[in-house]
Amino acid sequence: MSPVLYDEVAKKIGSSYREGENLLIDQEGRMITRYVPGFLRRYPFMVGEGTKDNSMLVGIDIESPAIVEDGSKGYRLFTDDGEQTDFLKQVVEFVRDYQIRSDLAKVFSKHLHDLGLLESMEANVQVGSSRPVS
Repeated sequence: MSPVLYDEVAKKIGSSYREGENLLIDQEGRMITRYVPGFLRRYPFMVGEGTKDNSMLVGIDIESPAIVEDGSKGYRLFTDDGEQTDFLKQVVEFVRDYQIRSDLAKVFSKHLHDLGLLESMEANVQVGSSRPVS
């Protein structure tokens, strides 16, 4: 399964079917899985559409606790000269790549659906000793 398709499944599994439950994060807010889905890894960065030539813009949630404006910790996004740091260049590349793959996965999934190759199924999942969830 491709990472993007897995991310779509992980969104549904992670949010769980029980109110207030998340199967990817424990009570202390720590990830309890080795794989962190791309839609989580890219945060607080996101993709937006530019107004010229259908360009892609990378935005940032400046309200995120991951953003420390005083520079006391973390990675700088820009040099003193206003240029992108290597860290920001890597983030931009990751976010751009994630978005392209996500868009391709959506087109592919729609094509499979249009061809009638997908069918509904029910999954019953039991995590540990908890009761099964459908």
